[in-house]
Amino acid sequence: DWKASARARALISREMSEDQHLEIVLIVDAGRMSSMRAGALDRLGVYANITARFAEHAIKLDDRIGLVAYADRILALSPPGRGVVGVRRIREALEQLMTERAESQPMVAARAVIRMARSRSLVIWLTDLDEPSGTTELQTAVRQLALRHVVVCAGLDNATLHALRARPARNWRDPYIALAAGAEAERIRGLETFLRGAGALVVSASAERLEYAVIHAYQSQRRRRRI
Repeated sequence: DWKASARARALISREMSEDQHLEIVLIVDAGRMSSMRAGALDRLGVYANITARFAEHAIKLDDRIGLVAYADRILALSPPGRGVVGVRRIREALEQLMTERAESQPMVAARAVIRMARSRSLVIWLTDLDEPSGTTELQTAVRQLALRHVVVCAGLDNATLHALRARPARNWRDPYIALAAGAEAERIRGLETFLRGAGALVVSASAERLEYAVIHAYQSQRRRRRI
């Protein structure tokens, strides 16, 4: 600790303890694409369930947890709080959340996080990685957040896209459909590569596995003490 060392005129080291308390902000995308089905729920339902259960998990380690939900504007905002009070605020916000018809604007969420999270935080962004219209803005938003915060981008794996790529051709349209699906898969892969290059961790999984993937990423960052 160089500041402490300067005051004491001696070298002082400061160890991060295993029970360090983190500040976490969950971003939930409630734009138009979040109405798409993802198993038994729509995408927003999956994101909301993950957020609620993640908050329960995080408070067991005494971490502070906050929420930003958005579409083309901020729909819900809950500053990071600790314990059952923080979880209750998030659950109340999620209960009121509905999918908007508007396209998502990721910079709206990024600016809200920058204003709200003054110290270095873990930002977990639940969004649609397969949404072409928001790709450039998502890249810009993540790059800005990653300057100060540790960012995890989490999205649902598009099973339909994989099925279209692998489906045997039965008529003259099928090869073109497979080609288009392949091009879209490449675009998503390119976006994920860019986000990783900007400093974000990217996780993509099925609706049944995404919660596990998000919690695993959280635990990994905690163990590495990057925050």
